[in-house]
Amino acid sequence: ADYLAISFVTKPEDVLQVKKLLAKFGRPDMKIISKIECEKGVQNAHEILHVSDGIMIARGDLGVEIDFAKIPLIQKSLIAECNAHGKISITATQMMESMLVNCRPTRAEISDIANAVCDGSTAVMLSGETSSGKYPALTVQIMARIIDEMDMSSEGNDFAYIKPENMSLAGTIGYGICALEYALDNCAVVCLDNIDVVKSISNFRPAVDVYAFFTNAQEYHLASLFYGVIPVLVKKLPSEDLCIKFLRDNKCIDNKTDVVVAYKNTIKVVKA
Repeated sequence: ADYLAISFVTKPEDVLQVKKLLAKFGRPDMKIISKIECEKGVQNAHEILHVSDGIMIARGDLGVEIDFAKIPLIQKSLIAECNAHGKISITATQMMESMLVNCRPTRAEISDIANAVCDGSTAVMLSGETSSGKYPALTVQIMARIIDEMDMSSEGNDFAYIKPENMSLAGTIGYGICALEYALDNCAVVCLDNIDVVKSISNFRPAVDVYAFFTNAQEYHLASLFYGVIPVLVKKLPSEDLCIKFLRDNKCIDNKTDVVVAYKNTIKVVKA
């Protein structure tokens, strides 16, 4: 497993207790997603996020535990908190529940997914729709279409929400890459074997695809949850020229696409 989600987290000590168990079982590297689904979890979300790798807004149980009318504002505030600290945010539960039995979502469900994207969610999550629903593959396809439509607009893509002066070297490189890709008319980003830089690029919600090449299988899987990142697993790290050739051969980019390359804490622009 790459990520472990903990249900009904109420305080940071819940997460720390799980981390001790993981270390005992030889997995101190396991990433923790804390599920916020009760009032105490909402109240202590800031402290919980500090010891977690991400937050899941589990709206199903949350709607039972607290006043359901408060859920939209809680969702927005928790996602904003995650974004401000470069942590993963997952909006979950009842996103397309009508597709448990129907082949089309409701207009309200479509808007719900779109709003989660606009709020800045790292990911949106299905549950019963794909575990026991009649149309699991179709549900995923429709959700992807809605996400793509929102991502093609400029809504929610703003890399200015983290202050550069407060960031690490990897964070500063990620910020610089996103500034470059905003300045270029047609580009893609290639990052070679540096998950910290890949994560920092993702934190700034890049407006273009980020192709991350990894030789480490665990990092490859972890990066699949990063916003805007398309991870590629390789046995041996290729040169930047071979990476670009690979992307062009597979029609990921065309011959008119500039490429911003990040490798060993350096940034390089390869013009088309």
